[in-house]
Amino acid sequence: MPRYFFDIQDGIDVRDDQGIELPDMIAVRAEAHRALAELVSHQSQRGGAVQIRADVRDGEGERVLTATLLIVSEFLDEGRDGPGGH
Repeated sequence: MPRYFFDIQDGIDVRDDQGIELPDMIAVRAEAHRALAELVSHQSQRGGAVQIRADVRDGEGERVLTATLLIVSEFLDEGRDGPGGH
């Protein structure tokens, strides 16, 4: 099975040196989506906008997929559990 490497950018660039073996590009895309969802769940306290990107490389170092997850949130009424609200 081919090996793919998932480089993550979320304000800090993290290069994947280990990779993971996956059978096809459908599995590569699914793994990128899973990884982004997991990473964004750990950043929910940052507030505002969170953007995370995964650049996937194949065994020869060629980029084969880019997946980006962007979440933008804003409190509409700061008096309801927003910043400083109760």
